[in-house]
Amino acid sequence: MKRIRCQYCDRMLKLKDLESGYEYRCSKCDSLIYRPGESKTIIIIMVISTFILFFWTITQPLLNVKILFDTQISIVQSISLLYKSDILSAIILVFTIIVIPISILLLIFLIIFYKNLKISTENLKILISTYLYIKEWNMIVIYFVGLLVAMVKITDISTMTILTGLWINALYVVFLYLTVIWFNPYDTLHIHVNKKLDPKSIHKSIFFLILAFIFLIPANLLPIMPIYKYAVYYPNTLIDGVISFYQEGDYFVSFVILISSIILPIVKLSGLTFMIIMVKYDLLPRYKKFTTKYYIIINAISKYSMIDVYVVVLASSFIQYDDLIRIEIGTAFIPFTLVVFFTVLANKNFDTKLIWRISANKTNN
Repeated sequence: MKRIRCQYCDRMLKLKDLESGYEYRCSKCDSLIYRPGESKTIIIIMVISTFILFFWTITQPLLNVKILFDTQISIVQSISLLYKSDILSAIILVFTIIVIPISILLLIFLIIFYKNLKISTENLKILISTYLYIKEWNMIVIYFVGLLVAMVKITDISTMTILTGLWINALYVVFLYLTVIWFNPYDTLHIHVNKKLDPKSIHKSIFFLILAFIFLIPANLLPIMPIYKYAVYYPNTLIDGVISFYQEGDYFVSFVILISSIILPIVKLSGLTFMIIMVKYDLLPRYKKFTTKYYIIINAISKYSMIDVYVVVLASSFIQYDDLIRIEIGTAFIPFTLVVFFTVLANKNFDTKLIWRISANKTNN
């Protein structure tokens, strides 16, 4: 038997006869609270395979881009080029597609072999908490979607050939994604790291929400991906990118950017604002289950706005032909990145237990 406290409504639950592949939901808020992972053997094989694919992925050329001559660029080379032109974008790329994935794999290894490594229960709890936090910032799938969108943009201004490295990259993304999905750190030991309610959580959420709203304006008005093409300057704001893809017949790409970069941030910010108002003034207590589910969805998709960040970073690293044709990182890049960053932090700091506790107090009174 495993005792687990729901992280969304704080109800204590007892789970019996845990079965692999079966999802256990909270009887109060209907949120997913536990899903047993795959066996240690499968996870170890996945971790080792992902490690091998990782080192192969970052060194193999992904694409061959030709304007005047052939240029084959790997992830390592793209980071090196970015470092010379824009250090911040290089840091974002290194942190999100190298540091975080490697940290996730290392933490999984430490958690699985904690007995062999003689790691105490308290330190194991710290490792599990760290893993769960870092996992939330894993953007490898978003990076790959951004790469695919960047390829569409590159094709419009050059001749592009897909190399073996791209397929290796796709395989690596799949392996890492499945490893994170299949691994449940709570299977290691019959413990559950509970997140305590922070009385200042709503104030932190409001703080990051305000910052996100502030940077939302320049993120949409300033150019995010300027293109110099034969001495002609095209500023390209977010909406310009949507219109450009649409006019060129890339309707799906135009739709993806519109949803992820323009509509999604507004939906996230307005939704979280409503939830904060709901908690502050104890509004609509009958809809607390719906609000909790809405929060879970918003929390899950909040980082997908990073797609456009990766499009800008990757496209600019592949297309650098001096005054002939080059893609630059625009002045909207930092504000837009901060909007995504602060929105994620605002979501992470908001605690849905507040919805259930305040409503419960009002009912009791």
